[in-house]
Amino acid sequence: MAGESNYFTVYDPTQTGIAPPGSVRGTEMVEHATPLRDQLERWYFKPLREMKGAQAFPAMILAIILIEKWLRVSQGYGDGEFCQGSKPVRELARLLEVEPDAAYWFWQDWRNGLLHRAMPKAGHFDGYTMSADYKRIIEVDGKHIRVNPWLFRDRVLEVVSKDRDLWKDQECPLAKEFMVIGSL
Repeated sequence: MAGESNYFTVYDPTQTGIAPPGSVRGTEMVEHATPLRDQLERWYFKPLREMKGAQAFPAMILAIILIEKWLRVSQGYGDGEFCQGSKPVRELARLLEVEPDAAYWFWQDWRNGLLHRAMPKAGHFDGYTMSADYKRIIEVDGKHIRVNPWLFRDRVLEVVSKDRDLWKDQECPLAKEFMVIGSL
């Protein structure tokens, strides 16, 4: 897109990305009316879709963040509901095509480990492997889990990319893009 470098999303805590135009000191800005689909494609979907090979861990992190947003916002599950046998865990199991216990332990070890420590947690499973060669998203063999990060990514994108209501999150509103039109 021509002039894309003139658009930015405000991330600084004092300039939140939902800040009104003109609130950034030293610049004059107006909100850039970017279609939701274009924003999501640029910020989330395209980068995730383009990840491959050694980018498996960052891809898993982003995909887990997106599927958790979907479970919480679109499906309405709260903080205390991600327990063994719960509705969100059963929904996750359905999406991943595994038994609910496998989905629960995947959530506990992979979601909690990757999002809090940048690696799967050494918890329920004694070991794990990731490979694009696995035929299923997740396979559990006793205390070992095998994950195909690209099938996981594809399933998550399939679910979240068509759910526009997902981004109408009052607790975490989608950032807006602003265009600098001059200096003050």
